[in-house]
Amino acid sequence: TRMRPLMRGGAQERGRRAGTENVPGIAGFGAAALEARSNLEARTAHFLQLRSRLEDGLDEIENVKIIAREAPRAPHISSFIVKGVRAESLALNLDLKGFAVGTGSACASGALEPSHVLGAMGYSASEAKSALRVSFGVQNTEAEVDEFLAALREMTNRNGTLSGRSTSHFTL
Repeated sequence: TRMRPLMRGGAQERGRRAGTENVPGIAGFGAAALEARSNLEARTAHFLQLRSRLEDGLDEIENVKIIAREAPRAPHISSFIVKGVRAESLALNLDLKGFAVGTGSACASGALEPSHVLGAMGYSASEAKSALRVSFGVQNTEAEVDEFLAALREMTNRNGTLSGRSTSHFTL
């Protein structure tokens, strides 16, 4: 396979790399990696606390099913199904309230077809089309989780359908 340079410039490495390595960038990346590693346990605990609060609240909403609750999973992500509701519509309504959530699985984000990942996990096409994915950042708070849950409750009625006339993504 013939390799082509990503950037043009000097003759380093037979013309495959332009210029000198970005030493400040490399050092900065190393410092950022050390910082991330030093706070990993605290961040993980924070994410787990937020996820637990979210999922406890989701348990109180009729027709909501948490995906892979008992499976090992990333601490900052929760996926769930709102039965009978198209995830895109709910995501748009949540976006209008200031919450950004993903639909389906991360592996199938933006796809028109139901998530093949959720299908492989045993979920139906209908359930896969009703799946939302929430992720947390270090800056998120329990109060924001509560606001999200209130918005979700407001948007769904007892039958799990969208309330109101608005039709319509959660990085808290």
